[in-house]
Amino acid sequence: MIQYEAGDFKAIWLGVDLTRGLGTDTFFEIALIGDMVAESFSANGEMAVSKLANRGAIITATYQQGSPTSRDLAEKAAIQDIVGNEIPVAPMTVTGASASSGYFVTLNAVLKAQPTQSYAAEIGEQSWMWVCESYFATKDPSTFTKYLKQYVDFSI
Repeated sequence: MIQYEAGDFKAIWLGVDLTRGLGTDTFFEIALIGDMVAESFSANGEMAVSKLANRGAIITATYQQGSPTSRDLAEKAAIQDIVGNEIPVAPMTVTGASASSGYFVTLNAVLKAQPTQSYAAEIGEQSWMWVCESYFATKDPSTFTKYLKQYVDFSI
């Protein structure tokens, strides 16, 4: 049986807890930037497959307007603007206790876009967007990052 609980969702980026004040519907979305492979066919119909290097993804998180996470991310966006070419990139890790949930780790995630600011009679939502260099789906991020640390010089 597949189990899922939205309240079980946990995500961290640059020390920011990305789970405070999540939006009401789809609050976290991952869209891979490219295909995993490219295929070509010969004149006689034989297929050849090339593994592609692009493992990047666009990650969009939606929050209630004025949420603590939105305020923390606004601070990180300001820092990113100030530091220029020394953009603060960091892994993003998504975990949870539900055994059937899908989890992932990204490498070199950086803010791509800030939300539109709008004001209305009722509270709205704001969407933040990241781009990451590498996206890895895994059923256990802690084991994945433990082994990754042995080969890559960074700490999560």
